[in-house]
Amino acid sequence: NTEQNRLARIDTTIKQISVAWGLVSTEQNLALLFEAEKLARTLSESDHRSSLARVQSWIARVYSYQNEQRKAAWYYEQMKSAAQESEDQELMGLASSLGGRTFFIQGYFGKAVPLLEQAIRYLERIGNWQEWVLAKVSLAISLGGRGHYREGRTHGQEAIQKAIELNDLNSIISAQGMTARVEFMAGDPERMLDETRTMDREAIAS
Repeated sequence: NTEQNRLARIDTTIKQISVAWGLVSTEQNLALLFEAEKLARTLSESDHRSSLARVQSWIARVYSYQNEQRKAAWYYEQMKSAAQESEDQELMGLASSLGGRTFFIQGYFGKAVPLLEQAIRYLERIGNWQEWVLAKVSLAISLGGRGHYREGRTHGQEAIQKAIELNDLNSIISAQGMTARVEFMAGDPERMLDETRTMDREAIAS
């Protein structure tokens, strides 16, 4: 039960959840994550905050995926605090992105926009482009929800372009599907259908 082994257990749990979170029940995933959270609190100060923030980010994600947004928001706040204390740029970017997406899903677009803008700057600096794409399209919809359709379209198209550059099918489909929602908000069904048709073609081609 050395600190190195506890760190390895935490890392393994996060990797397991990240690739298989949809294959088992929420209760099983959360049980693993809560155990990892306890382990993170036993680590030395140098590793404690960073590991704790990473675990809490996944607890927040699992709650968000299950549409338990209040619990997700609470864990986002915990993660943000741990990330700030660790001064880890990647974790700060993930915290801002996760928090912004949590508010955006709840329809609190005014709260989501500044967090997502902050997340995009962090994520661009560290080169986490998959998360950057998600933050970009979440910002696009949040702006669209506030009536800023042109600005929302711009962010959506930039997200699609980056996803294509990455050649990441999941990112491409997510970006196109969410950008289509901006067109729906803008009252432009033709442009919405164009994005949806492109998304369908990409999915079939895969």
